[in-house]
Amino acid sequence: MPHPTIHILLATFPNTNITFIWIPENIDKAAKAAALLPGLRPQFLPTKADHALRIRKQVYLHWTVSWQNQKNNKLASIKLSTIQWESSHQP
Repeated sequence: MPHPTIHILLATFPNTNITFIWIPENIDKAAKAAALLPGLRPQFLPTKADHALRIRKQVYLHWTVSWQNQKNNKLASIKLSTIQWESSHQP
C-alpha cells in the first residue's frame, strides 16, 4: 500500500504524471555535506542596495519603453526622456 502522502499527491493532481526517484543514502549524505561547505564570501554577494539599484533600473527601462510606445502622447512629442525636468522638483 502506498504511503499516505502519495495518496494525497495523487488525489490532488489526478491528471498529472508524478515521478518519484530514490536517492541512495551515500549520495544524500554527500549532498548535505557539500551544502555545509563554505561558499562565496558574503562580501562578494549582492547587497540590498545592489538589488534596489537593479530593480530601479528595470522599472525605469520599462517606464521608458512604455512612454516611447504610447500612442498620442503629446508630452512625449516635446519631452523624449522620462527623467524629471529641473523645474518639476518640489521642495
